[in-house]
Amino acid sequence: MGTLTQYSISAVLFKREDQWVGQCLQYDVAAQATTIDDLEYELVRTLMAHVVLDLENSVEPLTTLPRAPEEYWKMFDKGRELVAKTPPQFELPWPILECHDFSLRLA
Repeated sequence: MGTLTQYSISAVLFKREDQWVGQCLQYDVAAQATTIDDLEYELVRTLMAHVVLDLENSVEPLTTLPRAPEEYWKMFDKGRELVAKTPPQFELPWPILECHDFSLRLA
């Protein structure tokens, strides 16, 4: 524990009824929120929860998650790129995750 690992995270964001949904591509993880800003936070928080649970179970982070279904990759390819942002940061007792490429697209 304590090793800093860099990840590339891509996600497609889309509206479903009154909620925004974010679907990661490299890892089949999704989150939802009422605003895009809140969605970015929830998406990173959900990924971090997976990382922490994996570490607590002595599993390399995110290796047990499959990639998202192909339909989301297609939505991402057709989507409009959002302005690059720094992903939300979480205070943890050890450095475990660094997103060096955080790409979001609206579908």
